[in-house]
Amino acid sequence: SNREKELAGYLSNGLKKRLSLACALIKKPRLLLLDEPTNAVDPASLRVIIDLLKELNENGMTILICSHDLAFISKLCSSVTIIQEGKTVFNSNISSIESLEKVYLEQTENQFIEEDL
Repeated sequence: SNREKELAGYLSNGLKKRLSLACALIKKPRLLLLDEPTNAVDPASLRVIIDLLKELNENGMTILICSHDLAFISKLCSSVTIIQEGKTVFNSNISSIESLEKVYLEQTENQFIEEDL
């Protein structure tokens, strides 16, 4: 569809994310910083974002992603750092992790227990 005259505010969340990513890539940066790039994104947009980020990384771009979407991180990233209260509590290559969800829960478990008391 032709959307060149539509205002960005009227686009779906998935299209807004894709537009934001396109805007960030206009100047061809060597480093791309992404904060929750999959938040409220439909499956079709998610596939486009994953494919694009993989291609950019394969072509030499460094991509730093902040996300709670562990499945996305597992599919895309080569390493992961878990930060809790501003401190690094875990850092490893993705390939050495059997279950990122299990590691995340182990590293953040005490925080949730203390907050519930």
